[in-house]
Amino acid sequence: MAFTSLWERSNHLTNLPWVIAGPILRKVTPKSVTVWVALKETALVTLSVRDDNNKEVAKGNRSTSAIGVNLHIVVVTARPTGEDLKEAIVYHYDLQFAGPHRAADLGGATNFVSLGYGTNSLLVSRCLHLI
Repeated sequence: MAFTSLWERSNHLTNLPWVIAGPILRKVTPKSVTVWVALKETALVTLSVRDDNNKEVAKGNRSTSAIGVNLHIVVVTARPTGEDLKEAIVYHYDLQFAGPHRAADLGGATNFVSLGYGTNSLLVSRCLHLI
């Protein structure tokens, strides 16, 4: 097994995207949307949910918790800004990240890796099954 120094391993981290795991949709109800994400640095994470007309219908934010020097996780919940979420509507979500030294949207925080399928981007649900 090859030995790598702590400096070599920490230098490798600088090439990784800010988001190292996720986002993972955790739960959707008429009153909330919850997403989990793991980052390599601390951040305030803002989750916004938009309907099929691109109108923002829910929003929330939360700071990450440090699990290790280079592992910070957050479960952020967006709550409707008006009416509850409805079935049979396509909802999309997006994340914004604000850290002490930088800010980014989800594209920038993932080094622009495609997270959607086909023409859909970050699809919350085609038809919500509300819990």
